[in-house]
Amino acid sequence: MGFCLLLVVVCAALAACGSRRGYTNENDKLRAERLSLQEQIDELQNKLALREGELQATREQLGDPLPPAEGVEPPRLAGIVLGLYSGPIDLDGDARYDALRVYVRPVDQHSRQMTAKGTARVRLIATPADGEPKTILDQTYGPDAFHAAYRSGVTGTHYTLKAGLPEGRPTNATLHVALTDAATGRVFKAKKEVVLVRTAPEAEPEK
Repeated sequence: MGFCLLLVVVCAALAACGSRRGYTNENDKLRAERLSLQEQIDELQNKLALREGELQATREQLGDPLPPAEGVEPPRLAGIVLGLYSGPIDLDGDARYDALRVYVRPVDQHSRQMTAKGTARVRLIATPADGEPKTILDQTYGPDAFHAAYRSGVTGTHYTLKAGLPEGRPTNATLHVALTDAATGRVFKAKKEVVLVRTAPEAEPEK
């Protein structure tokens, strides 16, 4: 009886060893699982920060802001980031750019995306090689228009600002975006070089 029990134990151990040999690299598997969990944690933290900002903005609108908990630094607007696909777009499929679409992402002091209230200004400024800089587009979005531009989805949180492009524009220009924070009056700026003449079809993943 004792020998049979021992044999069963040995067989079980061998089976376990065999199952472990089934993994070519156990460390790689563990690292992949750990990376997946960390990505989920980061995503949840970003969502939590976003919801905290939205809740604080709602409280301020209601005139009943709550003081932050001791030792907790509330999120505050610290800058703006332009989305990768900010620039001119072709709306009617005629292989020519006819509009400008800008993805503005407000970020807090920890570089996390957040909501914001304020007034945005979008400009396109061309700088010719032999002349003075020329503003070819200058459009302002008031607090209501900026609030209505809010978008949130799989691509993240951003404000989509749109404008028509004028005729007779140059090939290249610099996109300047400024956001004036309604709470503090501070102005946060970002810029990007853009090409205003279409050369090839482009994907537009953000909406």
